[in-house]
Amino acid sequence: MKKFLHAITKKLNNIYLKKKLFLFYAFCAILPVTILGIFLITDTKEKMMDLTDSQITAANQANRNMLMSVTSLTTSIANIIASDDTLQTLIATEYSTPNEVYTAYRNFSLLEEFSNNHAEITDLRLYISNPSLVSSGKYYAVTPEIEGTVWYQELSGHPAETSWIYTDSFSSAAHLYLLRKITLPDSENFAVLVIGVSNNYLSSMNHNSRQITYLTLNDNIVFYSTDKEAVGLPLKLTMLSDLTDYTTSNYLLNGNKVFGQESTLKVFSSSETFHILTINTDNRQMIQTLLVISLIILIVALIPLLVFTFFSDTYTKRLLAVREQMHRIAQGNLSIGNDFIGDDELGELFRDMKTTITGIQELHLRILTEQKEKDQLALRQQQIQFELLASQINPHFLFNTLETIRMHALLSNQTELNNIILKLGQTLRYALDAPASSTTLAKALEYLESYLEIQHFRFQDKLNYSIQIHPNLEPKNCSILPFLLQPIVENSVTHGFSTKKKGGKISICAFLRSKELIITISDNGCGIPADKLAEMNEALSSYRETVSTAHIGVHNVNNRIKLHYGESYGLSFESSLGQGTTATIKIPYKEV
Repeated sequence: MKKFLHAITKKLNNIYLKKKLFLFYAFCAILPVTILGIFLITDTKEKMMDLTDSQITAANQANRNMLMSVTSLTTSIANIIASDDTLQTLIATEYSTPNEVYTAYRNFSLLEEFSNNHAEITDLRLYISNPSLVSSGKYYAVTPEIEGTVWYQELSGHPAETSWIYTDSFSSAAHLYLLRKITLPDSENFAVLVIGVSNNYLSSMNHNSRQITYLTLNDNIVFYSTDKEAVGLPLKLTMLSDLTDYTTSNYLLNGNKVFGQESTLKVFSSSETFHILTINTDNRQMIQTLLVISLIILIVALIPLLVFTFFSDTYTKRLLAVREQMHRIAQGNLSIGNDFIGDDELGELFRDMKTTITGIQELHLRILTEQKEKDQLALRQQQIQFELLASQINPHFLFNTLETIRMHALLSNQTELNNIILKLGQTLRYALDAPASSTTLAKALEYLESYLEIQHFRFQDKLNYSIQIHPNLEPKNCSILPFLLQPIVENSVTHGFSTKKKGGKISICAFLRSKELIITISDNGCGIPADKLAEMNEALSSYRETVSTAHIGVHNVNNRIKLHYGESYGLSFESSLGQGTTATIKIPYKEV
């Protein structure tokens, strides 16, 4: 054990102090935070799985109870109607005139009562095989067409029984129907009772926005679903696996992997089986929660890391300053500065070293005067170079600073400020990184949109904008000189809206015309007087090196176009005083 510790200590002694500090931080801070984060994420995922499992189970059970209530009620109504003496007399009696039939229909009122008093029922009718009856209202005489239907043939050849079907044979829309055959012991006549379940009533079944319910009959056709597109189609469902410790399972539904629960309902006095499937299709809440936890863990790790990095950089810089001074002394350079700050151990070490060196300097003052002056001059030159380097702004530092401010705005729910900072960063990056020769129209419009978004944030309702690209133009494949559009838009903002308090709008439109790229920039500003407009277009008709400072940006754009593409291309203006101005850029279409 001692040998092992000695070997570790020996290796650590060969590592620079800054690396040692970071290793210490990684072992004592990052590793525990990572372990804790994994635990929190795993625990949260399990809890959210438990919640989703309970929600699906509750919804499936509620839907099953609702379906059982509807089917039980419908079956009870069918039993009541089938056992009614008045109905049995109506079925068995041979009538001589239609008036007798209508009187018998009026005497039997159960069909009307159940239809009017139960919202669950959308249709209730009787098909009677008595040849002396006529069709009227909810009563139908059995015709050859009805005898030829599948459902009638299946019921007429069997003893009295109840069955369920999903069909559109009785109405324009398909419904779930209960069919009950009513037979009489002393008569060959019989009747078929048809009761339709209301689709609107089924729509009241329990579900929420993240769950989908499917109801099928005999595991075949979907007769109700919160997914309207699935109704009337076969349900292709395959169980993939049971989830341990959960009541739900993984299924393959119509080719998609889903998370849900299936239950069945066997209806009393019927051979059919109903299947109730409830699935969860929206995992955004779980993903969002896990992302928030991950972000919190990342922030918890990054903030101490930034503080630790600042401390370690400051400490190691001071230590390196002492080491550098000692190296210089070892090389014979006895000059020592006075800019070392601090009263800690390093400060005391530096001051003791300075006292020693001062004594040596006094002994060799006369001999080292000239060398000292040279050393001071060299030191000053190094300081000047350091100051020059330090004064240069690193664009990446600026971008990182903007990103830090943006993240603080985002965490403070200042969405608008977050977007503007993001647009400002994109604008600066485009200005620094854009090539001098060419760029794509897509990047130019993206930069222009960022600039307009910043101006809109600045002027609010005074400035709005729109960008339209013709369908025959693909901006990503179109080459264009960089910084052609922004000066024109800036000219509209500066001059076009100087007197406008609100309602200002800039419209940018790009399209192809005879292998030429046309870009128009229009505003509804104050416009340009006719004499100044003619003077401006005359100046833009050819390349000119000397231009007025009032429109230097516009002329620079025009000169760049003519130098790069030729004299036949360039910039022109149209304007109506008090109504607005349109600038048109014409360049040849070139693909990237």
